[in-house]
Amino acid sequence: PELSEADCPYLGLEAFQRENANLLFGRQRLLNKLTKKLETNRLLAVVGSSGSGKSSIVLGGLIPGLEAGALPGSEDWHYYPPLLPGSRPLESLVRTICPRDLVSDETDDWLGKQVAQFQQTPNHLAQLVDQLNPEIPVVVVVDQFEEVFTLCPNEDRCQAFINNLLSLIQVTKPRHTVIL
Repeated sequence: PELSEADCPYLGLEAFQRENANLLFGRQRLLNKLTKKLETNRLLAVVGSSGSGKSSIVLGGLIPGLEAGALPGSEDWHYYPPLLPGSRPLESLVRTICPRDLVSDETDDWLGKQVAQFQQTPNHLAQLVDQLNPEIPVVVVVDQFEEVFTLCPNEDRCQAFINNLLSLIQVTKPRHTVIL
């Protein structure tokens, strides 16, 4: 019979995403453990060897579970799209949280100002998130976090990226979360 590739539970080397959550099987114990960690921790680092499924468990399992209310109130949190740091992590961070309603002419100017602020002020991300999503807990997922160290040639920018993520999770209210 002719089978649709959309129903294939094997994604090859691609990571599972939100839309594939219904195909992610056999990782429930790990999902429960990660969710439990987020009850008491605002920073979650998922580590493992390359190709072991770290991105899949976070993007195709943990995030959809949180969006469905795996933790009290998590269905109301704001989930930014996963960001890949690349060689310019501050720019990637700004583009991820950038309000979509910015006019394209203003976007580059706004992005440049935000990058400069990230470098000067370690808690600029927390201030910006509060400005864009007042009183709403946010979740920032940094997929391939190691790129901060392997691709970014500017150590000061790497440190500014890390400092801003750490400052975000230190805000007392609302309770923001960073997943690496």
